[in-house]
Amino acid sequence: MLPSILKIFEIAKQICKQKDLLINFSEGDVQKLNFSDNFFDYIVCFDLLEHVSDRKHALNEFARILKPKGLLILEAETADRFGSKAKE
Repeated sequence: MLPSILKIFEIAKQICKQKDLLINFSEGDVQKLNFSDNFFDYIVCFDLLEHVSDRKHALNEFARILKPKGLLILEAETADRFGSKAKE
């Protein structure tokens, strides 16, 4: 993980602790997430899928660990944003 991202994680963890928020921050392989099925109510993911070779598998992992009626908040860059077509 990039040093700037690690710094952001540490700041976010400190803020959550100060506000008594129970939030789980983790890092790992999105294609082999180490959580049981139906584990999370919410998953927030930014700027990840454009770096994953098997996006469908990663999305299936999110679906597996998300509780029924859970919410996935996902943001991803595409090449289209820069005026060219994204490759699948």
